[in-house]
Formats: sequence, structure tokens, C-alpha cells
Amino acid sequence: MTDQSKCCKKLKLLLFERNMTYEALAMKLGISENNIHFKINGKRRWWIDECIAVTKILGLEDVGEVFPEIYNEK
Repeated sequence: MTDQSKCCKKLKLLLFERNMTYEALAMKLGISENNIHFKINGKRRWWIDECIAVTKILGLEDVGEVFPEIYNEK
């Protein structure tokens, strides 16, 4: 069962707002679309370099804006 707090709800919203598919994000990151699905749904971990890259791809500067579920973890 997926830990819902690890699901990237904000990332899903940002991708939707920018009309970007998981496939497009995967291509920009150089990983498979399947891997993106697993990461966004909390079944695989995000590495810090991936978080930074996604933030830049989305045109943002603050990783916490894109990944509040991970960034604000205590």
C-alpha cells in the first residue's frame, strides 16, 4: 500500500497546469515513464538531483514548492 503522504500531489498539479505529460517529464529527466509513475505515486524514492532537475524543468526555484510532501518531512 502506498504511503499517501509520499504521493506528489503538488507535482501532479504543476504538471497539469503546464500541460506536461509524465512521458515528457521522463524524457527531460532521462528516465522511463514507468519510473516517473512509481516516483510520483510514492512507490520509489526521489533523489535530490532529480528533485532539483524537476524544479528547474518546471521553471521554479524552490524545491519545497514542487515536493512539499518530501521537503517538509520531519
